[in-house]
Formats: sequence, structure tokens, C-alpha cells
Amino acid sequence: MRQCLSLMLIAVTLSACQTDGGSSAKAPPIMSATYSFVADDMVKKLVVRSAFEGPTTLAVRGDNPEFTEALQASLGRQGYPVENSSGDGGDAKAETINYAIEAGEGNVLVWLSTPRVILSRIYKETETGPIAASPFSASLKSGDGQ
Repeated sequence: MRQCLSLMLIAVTLSACQTDGGSSAKAPPIMSATYSFVADDMVKKLVVRSAFEGPTTLAVRGDNPEFTEALQASLGRQGYPVENSSGDGGDAKAETINYAIEAGEGNVLVWLSTPRVILSRIYKETETGPIAASPFSASLKSGDGQ
């Protein structure tokens, strides 16, 4: 968990340090095709890692509605029931997938966390579409889900 928090802290720190002639530069928006590509890639890895116990309802939590939608669709295609992200608290038994997605200088850093595993990967946005720019980083959590 510390590695994951360290990775996120570094990403946030680096994104905050980007400047353009003394003024803060905003990262370009993530391309729509990237959301679907990244979601499919990450979900496939979650399934391989057996990140979930049996058929369970999943709840996706993060602050990017487009990526939330892409993750929900990808999980649904893999056969997982997905809680609607209406924000009403939902199913108390749902397993939560927390995520963060950050863009900067043509790269997209993605981090997913379930009760059993943490995954992260960097993707590069190119003219022909997104590609993986790093290997997966995977960490298994201890048995208590922490």
C-alpha cells in the first residue's frame, strides 16, 4: 500500500510541477479511445490476478466519469455485475475498485486498487491510439484487505 501511495504522490507532485513560462500548464485532456483501451487492459489483468472472489457485485470509485463508465463496461463484458455509479451508497456487499488516472506530456498513469491487489501502468497516447508504455506493476495486499 505504501508503494501505491508513493507512486500516486510522485504522480501528483510531478503533474503540479509542470509549468509553461512561469504559469501553470494544464495537461491536455485524455483521448476518448484511451479510456476504453486502458479499462479493457486493466480489467483483463485484474481477472488474471483473480482480484475478486467469485461472482460479486463490483463498485467502481474514482473522480473521472468517462473512465468510470469505461471500467464499468469492461467489467460487465467480463461477466461481473457492476453497481450503478449513482452515488447512493449502493450494495453494501459490493467489492470496491478504487482508481486514479492522470495525464501529462502524452502519458497516462493509471492505478487500480481492489481489496486483494493494486495494479498500475503507464500508457502513451499516440496518433494511432493508446499503447502500453510500461509493464504492469502489481502488488498483492495482505489477507485483511489492507
